[in-house]
Amino acid sequence: MLSFDDLDMPCFIVKDNWFTLGGKRKPGVWYCHETEGSKHKEPTQIALRICSPLYIDSVTNTEGGQYFGRLLRFRDTLGHWKKWAMPMELLRGSCEELRGELLAAGVEIEQRNRNHLATYLQ
Repeated sequence: MLSFDDLDMPCFIVKDNWFTLGGKRKPGVWYCHETEGSKHKEPTQIALRICSPLYIDSVTNTEGGQYFGRLLRFRDTLGHWKKWAMPMELLRGSCEELRGELLAAGVEIEQRNRNHLATYLQ
């Protein structure tokens, strides 16, 4: 069983199956961090689900070393594993294009936590 104490927060974790971390959690990419405490409130350990399981297998680049990317591996909506060489340029701006590509390929993205996706992929 995983515990927040086992993690070097803030961090991202990826789990393929249901797991326990302060309660039962769905498979996926999770951003784990601790909130700031105050005089009246203790620090809180939080895990936010970013998307379905998504792995960064390697860094990619063109032969001339000009354009870089990430080789991503994920399960689509039907449970089939896929690979995609994501160009780093899709991380510019609001990342809408990137999220559109991943959604079209079958990755589930949590809309309220979608801003953490770019940080994970970088």
